[in-house]
Amino acid sequence: MNFEILIEKFRYIIYIPIITLLLTGLGIFLWTIRNYLFLTDIRNLSEKEIIIGFISSFDLFLLGILAIIFAVSLYELYIKEIDKNSKLPKALIISNLEELKGRVAKLIYLILLITLFKVALYFKIETSVDLFLFSLSILAVSLSIYFTSRRPN
Repeated sequence: MNFEILIEKFRYIIYIPIITLLLTGLGIFLWTIRNYLFLTDIRNLSEKEIIIGFISSFDLFLLGILAIIFAVSLYELYIKEIDKNSKLPKALIISNLEELKGRVAKLIYLILLITLFKVALYFKIETSVDLFLFSLSILAVSLSIYFTSRRPN
């Protein structure tokens, strides 16, 4: 068997992470819906716990979206280019690795921001140092949002 043919056939091993990521995204969606819609008794929760649960569900849905985007991108980059006339949303169609890295980085950044927001709800300010550090974290997040949203000239 020719070595190039072996390498060409070996690329189909990429189906393993693609299927795994699609199932992971679906599992995260179903688990989040089950936990936050069907198992949560809102009557026994405080307002703060309801907000944290709501924010956590956003976080998990974004993680599921990240898994699906990554799976579709792997398919398109390594197996077969997706037809431009397909009914897939444009956000799922990735044409190169740089674009994939950019989208993954933005989603991870958003997940980290949501996680910081959740942590901020639990943060207790007891001293002036706590207040200063909390203010610094808000300033750092604000600056990061500003610099990541700027368009290059």
